[in-house]
Amino acid sequence: MFENDIEWIFPEKIEKVYESLKKEGSRIHSGGLTLNRLRPSNVKTLIDLQKTGLDFLSIEQGIIQIGPYLSVGEFIERSKDLKKDGNILVFLADVFSNAGSTSIRNRMTIGGSVVGAPSWSDIIPPLVAVDAKIEIFSGEKKQIDILELINNKPQKPFVVTKITVKDQDLNWFYRRLTNVRFDYPYMNFCAVRSNEKVKCVLRGSEERIKIFDIEEYKNEKITFRDDMYFSADYKRHLLDIYIKETKENLGC
Repeated sequence: MFENDIEWIFPEKIEKVYESLKKEGSRIHSGGLTLNRLRPSNVKTLIDLQKTGLDFLSIEQGIIQIGPYLSVGEFIERSKDLKKDGNILVFLADVFSNAGSTSIRNRMTIGGSVVGAPSWSDIIPPLVAVDAKIEIFSGEKKQIDILELINNKPQKPFVVTKITVKDQDLNWFYRRLTNVRFDYPYMNFCAVRSNEKVKCVLRGSEERIKIFDIEEYKNEKITFRDDMYFSADYKRHLLDIYIKETKENLGC
């Protein structure tokens, strides 16, 4: 794939990852699924995160802490064994299990999905729905909301060091529009109910990400585009069905 000579490094400290990332032609390698989208001539150094210890998953004082290097497949397996008060981990594992095939989930990392935030991601909607926070390092650590990272990604180099979510109980509903089971979704819809409110997260419309309360839903305010498989009208009709099913399943 890469014809030019590439330096492959394995730093152990976040500071070293960051300093290496500032050099021209440096790219982070986590699961490796996005490497085929890079122009080989522009890549001089690959920074492998496997020695950084960023593949953790824990719950501390009611806060779920997810390492960005943790693969989606490993997250699903480890989440089964953690003692938890709420069911957020069950929810995330349930939705994450829709992402690709088993082999893809075993390579896809949580951090790579958050930083790349592709429109077809099954990882982004549930994390947005539960107001995930992202800790980044760019000389110093700071925490930002996941929406801020998606909509206003920092221009200077940064390293995601942690994803955190408050552990709690909720009910959820998730649907994805695909051709086959492990295909990328052309639209995905996630709704979570905590207390009396139902928060909906939609991807696949003309907006990068659409968030709304189910009681404020108005179909005509959401616009879609035709694609090679599904028309805008079909997606709009399907969203109406998703909303109806959400109300039935979550008792709205």
